[in-house]
Amino acid sequence: MNTPNYLQNMITENDSISSYFREINQHFLNMKEETINYLIDSALNVNEDYLQYNKDVTEINDLLNQNDENIRQLLLLNMKIRKKLTTLCNHEWIIDLIDLDLDRSKTIEYCKICQCQR
Repeated sequence: MNTPNYLQNMITENDSISSYFREINQHFLNMKEETINYLIDSALNVNEDYLQYNKDVTEINDLLNQNDENIRQLLLLNMKIRKKLTTLCNHEWIIDLIDLDLDRSKTIEYCKICQCQR
């Protein structure tokens, strides 16, 4: 496998992984929001069953916080991989014209291997 193909494949895979991480992170954020809303809504109920249940939900909230931090770390590592792959690239620059709307267009310059813009 030659270097440009390797870089293209790795960047594509890395970007795909990053997309999954962002999607997973959004699901965790939704879970966390629902958990916090539940805790707020049920805070006024002081019966024994609710107190134990809220303790368990608080533990779930703590676990969600840990997961959120782990996903952030994975996203950061993923960005570092992307940056390193881009640094390794022997850029092959392409100048392209993209349409913004019917009357306007814009010239962009990007690498055909790693898709970074100049």
